[in-house]
Amino acid sequence: MFSPLAYTLGFALLGALILTLTLVPALSSVLLRKNVREKHNPVVIFFEKGVEKLFSFVYSHQKKSVLVAFIIMGLSFASAKFLGSEFLPQLNEGALWVSAELPRSVSLNEADSISSKIEASIRTFPEVRHALTQVGRTNDGTDPKGFFNVQVAVDLFPQKEWKRKITYDELVNEMDDKLKVFPGVVFNYSQPIRDNVAEAVAGVPAALAVKIFGTDFNILDSTANQVYNVLRNIQGVTDLGIIRNLGQPGFRIELNQQKMALYGVSVADANAVIEMAIGGKAATQLYEGERKFDVRLRYQEAYRATYDAIQNLMVPTLDGSKIPLKEVSDI
Repeated sequence: MFSPLAYTLGFALLGALILTLTLVPALSSVLLRKNVREKHNPVVIFFEKGVEKLFSFVYSHQKKSVLVAFIIMGLSFASAKFLGSEFLPQLNEGALWVSAELPRSVSLNEADSISSKIEASIRTFPEVRHALTQVGRTNDGTDPKGFFNVQVAVDLFPQKEWKRKITYDELVNEMDDKLKVFPGVVFNYSQPIRDNVAEAVAGVPAALAVKIFGTDFNILDSTANQVYNVLRNIQGVTDLGIIRNLGQPGFRIELNQQKMALYGVSVADANAVIEMAIGGKAATQLYEGERKFDVRLRYQEAYRATYDAIQNLMVPTLDGSKIPLKEVSDI
């Protein structure tokens, strides 16, 4: 991510070095031929005398000087492990980005209700100028998110205008304590630019992420819980959460070709019933001026809302009779 900056700085230094060794001496020989007088600067003379004395001492005690130099170098390398470091420095962007992960089975109406309550709680802080909630997928259409994903963009007043003498971290801690009243919701606190950069680098909006790869979602989910239990006991870890792969309820309907042949049910008829019952099927179009909309036919909720209702959807056969969907499929 920082390679363009490194290359630019490296080429600038290289160009300056080449210029210093080639053009500058040539221009000096041309421009400094006349009226050149040597001047003595007291400051420069003072440092020159100090450097000469230090050089004379070092040159007369070569072994001791080399030994002291190696000792200083060793101490420098040894002290490096005590220095804190981070890949991206924490900058105060003047804003706060609050991410809330709700249970995956949450409905749109419930997610909208909870997000409104979260936003109202955040607005109660006097340091907050404005808050905007986003439910579902982000603005980038290639990054879809379910209704369980709620993000709140919090615009803060400049810190010098805060009436309370608190720091940014103290504000986040107070906000987290107030939002803990929402059970089953995992909160994460970041900043807009930092959040986007972290997600662009690692695919996860977090300063540190552990990725687990595999083909079995149940094993991945179990392993993620084990990693979570290890990380939660490490000092300094905050806002710890798991991005779940499981938990979203859904139906998987697999048509049985042998049973369909036995009962005389075509694949097209079975798929048409499933599509119309669960998702809805476009029957015609409605025009309003220059705009047009699909008019969709869909079963009433009572006939598609439960597992038993899906099982008992009636599918037509080739002889005109109807049989339940469960007879020709595995749900």
